Amino acid sequence: IEPNSSVTLKENNKRMTVRESDTKRIEPKEVINSVGLRKKDIDIIAGGPPCQGFSQSNCRSRHLNNPLNNLYKEFFRFVKVLQPQVFLLENVAGLRTLHKGVVLQDILNAGKKLGYYVQWDIVNAEDFGVPQRRKRIIFIGTKKKTSNLFRLKKSSAVAVRNALDDLPILENGNTVNELKYSRNSKLSNYQNKMRKNNGNTVSNNLVTRNSALVAERYEYIPPGGNWRNIPLHLMSNYKNLGNCHSW
Repeated sequence: IEPNSSVTLKENNKRMTVRESDTKRIEPKEVINSVGLRKKDIDIIAGGPPCQGFSQSNCRSRHLNNPLNNLYKEFFRFVKVLQPQVFLLENVAGLRTLHKGVVLQDILNAGKKLGYYVQWDIVNAEDFGVPQRRKRIIFIGTKKKTSNLFRLKKSSAVAVRNALDDLPILENGNTVNELKYSRNSKLSNYQNKMRKNNGNTVSNNLVTRNSALVAERYEYIPPGGNWRNIPLHLMSNYKNLGNCHSW
């Protein structure tokens, strides 16, 4: 268990009970009993099994034999015992195509077997106010048959400038974690939302000290560019440029 993840979760969710344990060793009834709930109190169970084994960027262990790729079955173990009115399961979009859709179909069958009507879709975070393109597959299971749950109202995309241009300008190798915003006026709706309860400072400003060579490479990359804009004589220490990202 990664301790920093647990600490972060607790810090951001003061009322949440956090269990640090292997999910396979946890009994669903034990969980609800420990927080004073009964089965009929459970409206929704939401979960996101480890995504590394489903990701299309993972060429080494993106296969059915990866033990992490079976942990969605633990999610349904909880659903089976607790019988919530709704369940929501999230993962990377690559789950849809893994082994020609075998895992996707297994999830649909698991929900149906437990008495749920299951709908799924690929949702892009940029359609809901997040300033990045991040596609995820979402499964929603309901006890009662419902119409299209994914007929959602989409918001306007947040441009990178509207998300980031109030952040402090960082120096190479900066070691100060918390800094003041670069400005406090003419903020976008997104910037105002991110500042809620945070005052006029922002954290996570630590910067790796880049060598002079790396810094010089950055100078050749224009907005929207990539490593291909860098002169070849500055890339001589790369054995195979074919291994670089194509974007």
